[in-house]
Amino acid sequence: MARYLTDYFLRGAVQRGNAVEQFLGGFLHEQGPAVRWLALRRKGRGVAVLLHEALDDGHLGCDIYEFTALNDDPDKLYDPTAKHRCDTLEQALDLAAKLYGASPDRFVNEGLIQDEYQDFVAGRRVGP
Repeated sequence: MARYLTDYFLRGAVQRGNAVEQFLGGFLHEQGPAVRWLALRRKGRGVAVLLHEALDDGHLGCDIYEFTALNDDPDKLYDPTAKHRCDTLEQALDLAAKLYGASPDRFVNEGLIQDEYQDFVAGRRVGP
C-alpha cells in the first residue's frame, strides 16, 4: 500500500476534516538538531497550514509528536511554530510549496508522519 496520498485522497481527507502531513526533514537549530513538518487541516471554510518545528529528541521507535517544540512558548508546547490560513486547498498547497518547499505528492495521512521520521532516522544510520 502506498504511503503518499494522491491528489484525490489528499482532497478527500481535508474535506472530511482530517489533517494531512508532510515531513520536511532536519535542520540545525541553535539548541541542536531539529526537524520540521507541515500539517494541512480544514479550518472553517478554509484550510490551515501549520508548520511544526521541534528538537530532534528522537531515535528509532520514538514519537515525533512528543519532541520539544521550538515555538518559543512553554505554555503552548504543541502549538505550531507558524500558522497560515488559506481560503482554498489549492492556495494552501501553493503556500506550503513556496514557503516551505512542500511537494504536493509527499503528503501522508495524519499519524503517518511517524513513519516518515523513522525513515529519516534510519537513513542517517546508513554507514559505509
